[in-house]
Amino acid sequence: MLRITADTKKESFRKALILATSSVLNTSWLRKLAPFSIGYASGWMQIRGNKRRRAADVGFALSDHADWNGLNTAIEATGAT
Repeated sequence: MLRITADTKKESFRKALILATSSVLNTSWLRKLAPFSIGYASGWMQIRGNKRRRAADVGFALSDHADWNGLNTAIEATGAT
């Protein structure tokens, strides 16, 4: 797992899956990651039109209340870096 800071080289996270809260949308931090696609994971993605309203490239119908440790375990199981 890599923590992205101001000193992190862009090559370190190219083609990476970056998990962040929606509070990073429209911030200078997010713009530094360009080019990127935004995926939105929420139970609200089951409702038609929410992906468009959130301006997301893709929506995943996933509970916002998922167990954080369980979610990280699932990500690690994929072998993603």
